[in-house]
Amino acid sequence: MSSWIMRRATPHDWPKIAALLATADLPLAGAEAHLSDFFLAFRDDVLIGSAGLERYGDTALLRSIAVASTECGHHLGQALVQIESLLAARLFLSPKLLGNRLFFLSNLGQGGHLSIYAMDASGSVPEPLLLARIAVPNPELVEAEVFALFPKLGKLLLMLDRDGDENYQPMLIPLVQ
Repeated sequence: MSSWIMRRATPHDWPKIAALLATADLPLAGAEAHLSDFFLAFRDDVLIGSAGLERYGDTALLRSIAVASTECGHHLGQALVQIESLLAARLFLSPKLLGNRLFFLSNLGQGGHLSIYAMDASGSVPEPLLLARIAVPNPELVEAEVFALFPKLGKLLLMLDRDGDENYQPMLIPLVQ
């Protein structure tokens, strides 16, 4: 079975999300209005899971956690809940799953700047992969992927602007530290 990937929902995803929620007998009312706070899991371009937040000021309601029947028993629902818990607290951008490791961008560190983290998909404390003084660009602002995983090389490729001149250069980081 191929691995799954996660990403934020877009308006284009709504019909697939609505079908998954309907199959799981979950309410659709209000869900579409909160799509920007939904994370989706895909296997081979097929939606296999969803989890969303309904934000109300400083609080949020965890909602619409659904897993396709073909994926039951593979811990996907557990991973979605843990990811949504992170999302509720901080930014959680560009998640990528490799085996049992989840790599993502967040502002968990001191200073509030974005950095790259790894954690066990089944739950663990996120581990920073960069020194605290190194900030990575926000993928939503640069409109591009900031990092990519290369499992056969055992490396993560990260595009960094080392001196603030927006001249992004590649940096290879070991996947295992």
